[in-house]
Amino acid sequence: MEFPYLWHTTATRNLPSIQREGLNPLHAGRHIYLGADAPHAANYMYYIEDMWGDDEFALLQIDTSQLQHTLLGPDDVDLPDILAQEGYEGPGMSWEESLKISGQATYDGIIPPSAIEVVHIWKSGEWPL
Repeated sequence: MEFPYLWHTTATRNLPSIQREGLNPLHAGRHIYLGADAPHAANYMYYIEDMWGDDEFALLQIDTSQLQHTLLGPDDVDLPDILAQEGYEGPGMSWEESLKISGQATYDGIIPPSAIEVVHIWKSGEWPL
């Protein structure tokens, strides 16, 4: 598999429930957003900080062998803008193509705790990588 791991950033206050119940798209909004690599995911700290005022973050590594790949989808935030700028009018993208182009994909299922590893915790103003 080309993407054995994907990445997700969350506020550290969410870790107890994530470690018990996993990542749930109902708690995250419409989807769980996953990065192709750690830097893409870590950039979400700015969104988390702006939206909820959190100042401590956790970078999560997601084992894709434990995901239902039919629940993975293309990014719906940055990818449409990138494609529009490039004048792309073709068919929709796969999640793999989305990761290659925008560095992001979505997941519409619960990611089990067994698929999640906390790899780094940092505070606002620090760059984690």
